[in-house]
Amino acid sequence: IEEQEEPDMSRRGYRNTKPMQLPTFDGKSNFEDFIMSFQLAANTHVLNQREMGERLAASMKGKALGVIRAMKPKDRTKYNLIVKNMRKKYCSRGVKNRWEAQFTNRKMKKNEDVQKYADELEDLHASAFPDDIKDGKLLLQRFTDGLTKNLREKVTLTFPKTYHEA
Repeated sequence: IEEQEEPDMSRRGYRNTKPMQLPTFDGKSNFEDFIMSFQLAANTHVLNQREMGERLAASMKGKALGVIRAMKPKDRTKYNLIVKNMRKKYCSRGVKNRWEAQFTNRKMKKNEDVQKYADELEDLHASAFPDDIKDGKLLLQRFTDGLTKNLREKVTLTFPKTYHEA
């Protein structure tokens, strides 16, 4: 898998100074759609984890705000912890089971672009196993196992330790 392309050096450190249009979440809509929109907005504005946590907490309304309220005060702006708690509350076990099944059964299709396969697998992994994001061992194993036989042999011979090495 190729690493994401490095941004243009002339833009390094560039922060979008336009006011950030944050989506809000009240617990009634799909949380995964919301968090995807939030992450896109955060990436556009080059926010760090602390800023993302603060703005994510501020974007909660109604019943979703109750999830933030139930957290320890020192944790209320921790982005990854907020996302984890929101997924516990708003992503049903049935949906999570479906993501896990799709992830487990996803194989590269004949004539499919490797990058497309990798992107879809990475998205399923993030949804089904949010606690494995840093480690990524499940993703590496599933990625390798799901490759076509020819590609799997080539990748296995490189002995990748991480998904990105594969």
